[in-house]
Amino acid sequence: MVQLDLFGTKTYDTKEDSTKIYLPPRYQSAEPVMVPFGKKKKQNKSIDQLAVEDYSYFMWFLNRADGLQYYPQAQDRFRAVHHVMNNAVMTKKCRCCGKPVCLVSLAIGHDGPTASTYFTYASKECFENDPQANYHRTQLAPLKADALWMKKKVITKDLHETLLHCMGMKEGRKTKQYLNDFFNTVELTKPL
Repeated sequence: MVQLDLFGTKTYDTKEDSTKIYLPPRYQSAEPVMVPFGKKKKQNKSIDQLAVEDYSYFMWFLNRADGLQYYPQAQDRFRAVHHVMNNAVMTKKCRCCGKPVCLVSLAIGHDGPTASTYFTYASKECFENDPQANYHRTQLAPLKADALWMKKKVITKDLHETLLHCMGMKEGRKTKQYLNDFFNTVELTKPL
């Protein structure tokens, strides 16, 4: 049996009596919400696509776009997608302990930082106990969009693919409807 409370928390009656957190119904959208204004080449994209493909522009919209107040549905969707990108329960498990990953090891090079799904960890102890990790040339970072993508120079394809893969997103082409459904149904670490 599934029950919803005011925050959109779904409670499942199972043997473990686990509680999983999802987006509240107010922030879920049956159809993809399109970007209401901005660069012409970005206007045919959904808000979900914008977050996945160009996170710095997505954050500009969220923080500085004065016109967003005239589009309440878009404003709600921006907030919801931002929350999911930073609070999703990662589906990838740590190689050391089997818990969901929350840290990524960044190798700092001349081209900027790079990452791999192989070097993701559930805790700092797992990183320190990994014999394949190079402690002198890497640093740990939280596996969240804001921590990885806030500076334009830091955005690399490796970081991008690592975060999306750990969130449980499929490889290859991501349609508007797929992304909309994904963001509506992904499990969260805390409510919006």
